[in-house]
Amino acid sequence: MEPSGSRSVDLAGAGTKLASNRRARALLRTRLAESEFERAIASLRAGDFNGELGARVHDILHDEIHDNATEYWIGTIGGKLSGHPVRVCGYGGVYLIWAMDWGVFGYFLSREDAVSFVRFHWDDVSGGYVRR
Repeated sequence: MEPSGSRSVDLAGAGTKLASNRRARALLRTRLAESEFERAIASLRAGDFNGELGARVHDILHDEIHDNATEYWIGTIGGKLSGHPVRVCGYGGVYLIWAMDWGVFGYFLSREDAVSFVRFHWDDVSGGYVRR
């Protein structure tokens, strides 16, 4: 059985967290026209990326999260000597998993959910939280 709450969401499912995050809001404010900003925030809260504005907001946030997320958990899949690196990274309260040879996995609404996903879906996982 999969751990409770460890399922990923798409970017629309993470919209509410991003809509209330200062960093994400500041990014959108700089990248969108003033007249588009409030509509973009309302769309995020609704989890709606429809239309041209929705597609732009999706692309802006996707790129920002993938390029500028902070590492919160670092580990190895398959044993320390021959294993593959895996990372849980976060931006604005939204977390993603990056695993060498497997790529990026979804978005999660907590670090713990992302780490639980890693531990459930792969064998011989070791790692720990990054001290901040």
